Amino acid sequence: MKLRDSLRLFAAALFCALSSTVASADAQGIEIAGCKIAVETPVKCPQSDFSGIDLRGQLFAMADLSASIFDRAVLDDLDLWKADLRNSSFRYAKMTGVFLTGADLSNADFRNADLSYAFLFKAKTDGANFEGANLSGARWVTGAICDQDSIGVCKPLPLSQNFVPRPLTWHLLPLACRESWSKNVQVSDADGASQPNLPGGCGDPHSPAAKTR
Repeated sequence: MKLRDSLRLFAAALFCALSSTVASADAQGIEIAGCKIAVETPVKCPQSDFSGIDLRGQLFAMADLSASIFDRAVLDDLDLWKADLRNSSFRYAKMTGVFLTGADLSNADFRNADLSYAFLFKAKTDGANFEGANLSGARWVTGAICDQDSIGVCKPLPLSQNFVPRPLTWHLLPLACRESWSKNVQVSDADGASQPNLPGGCGDPHSPAAKTR
């Protein structure tokens, strides 16, 4: 066998071995504060302590994190769709844009947490404590948008007020589109109504009137 052919076989074998190792690592997931986070199945880590930890980018949709502690943790833009967060504590946590749609927040403690622009649509909030929490621009459980001075309680934004909220499809948008929405730059249409001024492909699919540059 020629040297060139041998090198090709060696390179192919090495590639397969590395690919297998990476796939195995992905399947095993990572461990944070004693909680194993894998891609294939929802996380089940009740009574965990994530105090002060940066959890951005982790996979927590449909997770069981009940009775856990997230005090002063960083959860910005974290996907907690339909997660079980009953009796959990989020005091002083950074939760801007966190996705809590459909989550169970019963008896959770959100005192002084930053929930600005968070998504709480259809979340269960029975017994939850939002004292001092920043709910500015959040999508409340009823679907209403909280006014910019919503502290401790959601003050529904008047329908006539000039404000364009982030779309419900926020977590499906590319990062560049999220950054554009975060700036909340607006333009007025022919009727004088406020519309977001966004790059091409960043409009809300559920709002055909949204303009793009």
